[in-house]
Amino acid sequence: MQWHVPHLSLYSPPNALNSQVSGILRATRHFLDTDRDLILQNIEVFQQQISVYDALLDRIDEVRAEMQRRRDTVHKSMAVYSSTLAPIPTSSQRPLSRCVSRDTAFNVVEQGGIRIPEGPLAGVGFFTGDHGNLVIYFASYPWARRFHVPHHITHLAACLDNVSNLEGYQSLVECHLEAGQGPGPLHHIHLPNVRRLFVSSTRILTHLRLPSLDNLVVYGHDTPEVHTAVKMVNDFIYHSRCSLTRLATDSFVFIGQVFVKDCLSLMNTLVCLEVGLVWEVENIFNALASIGFLPNLQHLTLQLFSSIEPSFWDPFAAMISSRSRYLRSIRIFVSFPTMWKELANVLRHYGHLDSN
Repeated sequence: MQWHVPHLSLYSPPNALNSQVSGILRATRHFLDTDRDLILQNIEVFQQQISVYDALLDRIDEVRAEMQRRRDTVHKSMAVYSSTLAPIPTSSQRPLSRCVSRDTAFNVVEQGGIRIPEGPLAGVGFFTGDHGNLVIYFASYPWARRFHVPHHITHLAACLDNVSNLEGYQSLVECHLEAGQGPGPLHHIHLPNVRRLFVSSTRILTHLRLPSLDNLVVYGHDTPEVHTAVKMVNDFIYHSRCSLTRLATDSFVFIGQVFVKDCLSLMNTLVCLEVGLVWEVENIFNALASIGFLPNLQHLTLQLFSSIEPSFWDPFAAMISSRSRYLRSIRIFVSFPTMWKELANVLRHYGHLDSN
């Protein structure tokens, strides 16, 4: 875009005129008519110049505002296009609403936890997600491994085996990583700006160093033996020197007695905790009942995947009574309607739910 500003000839009074004006002002006699006309004439010229400068300054402000608006639009568009270029694993994008490729029919089959489309373009799928964003994911085909992701992207979702030189993406702020079949990178990957991490296994943590991480989500059940998982998480936090404020997981290892005692109890910076419960629920209930456990916790989310044994309701009620004064929110999700009725009766019995 090119702006055309008309050429203006601005009048600058000669030095002789300045001395003449000064001489007139110093005179003790009354102004002559010729002096008055000359002064008024030059004042008019100066006023015209001021109005021209005012108009130019106003126009410059308009041009600057327009340029800033266009720059912001380009920056936002660049971020959107950059994010959509990364391969996205389907497990982090379910449910996928519809296929945007209208000309090619795909027969989608389940293989190893990844939905791989079969057909003329086997190995690549194009779908729209919940928010209408274009999602492109690649299966583990040799040609797909040659796909190069731009290094300035800020969000990445991929199988760890399928992204070469992950450390080269220093602008990343959010990562969704799935564990692959291979051993993974041979050296630790340092990503200084990643704040949100979603992993399908704690095994992935052994390859990462994320000093800015504050939000960790571990989903799925590809979790090693509990003592190994504890060591993986503790080593990751120690070597990354990060301070987690949110931990969310549906892995049952995270609520076991060993993990609660040797790992979760050390996360004093946690503000938000989201866990799934199936068995050994008494461990997490007893721990949460203590105010010294996770002292900064403000938001608690519990996902009940099965009915709780009657003997566990007392620790559950004690935890609610102890924490309710300090938490800003407690959310409880149940898998079956009958569980909600059972839970409501217990909360009402212990006085934590209005009988109405």
